[in-house]
Amino acid sequence: MVTPGTSFLFILIIIHKTYTLDGEEMRLRHWNGFENLLEKGTGNVFLTPNNTLVVGNTGNTVTLPCNVNMENRYGVITWARLGNEVDPYTVLTAGDVDITTDTRVSLEQHDRKDEWNLIIRSLKKQDEGLYECQATTYPPQYIVVRLEVQEAYAEILGAEEKVFKTESRMKLVCQLRNSTSTPDFIFW
Repeated sequence: MVTPGTSFLFILIIIHKTYTLDGEEMRLRHWNGFENLLEKGTGNVFLTPNNTLVVGNTGNTVTLPCNVNMENRYGVITWARLGNEVDPYTVLTAGDVDITTDTRVSLEQHDRKDEWNLIIRSLKKQDEGLYECQATTYPPQYIVVRLEVQEAYAEILGAEEKVFKTESRMKLVCQLRNSTSTPDFIFW
């Protein structure tokens, strides 16, 4: 029996359409009339562009953006990780509530309700993939954010072995590769 004031959250998931994004096949939800949603964009709910790419380094924290138009009635915002060959479709947040049991993943809270960014701490290579920010409008609208995870490493340029004469000058050049941010410290 439903009593007045009781609210429910219904999430309908229908997977049946395969899209290709930059040569990579992925499964996305499909609703009647939105067959080309990935190519066309998602209407006026989202200010964040569809197919946004976020690159992060293992061990770091990344922010997956999801900004909405405050003038639009967007309902409840949910974050989910899209399924692949290994992992199933997984709901991570619904509104202000973290659904996932992974404590590294949380919603970035703001006083204004136009930013619904997903934070992933202590990034792992397994976190790489496609994430969806969805508004419970009718019909539902969403954007897809692609997360790439890279391993940063340092490389000393030149030959592996270096031979110098006594009292000669030497110059060692260390280059940081695949880093998405400037390191706080460099140790030799």
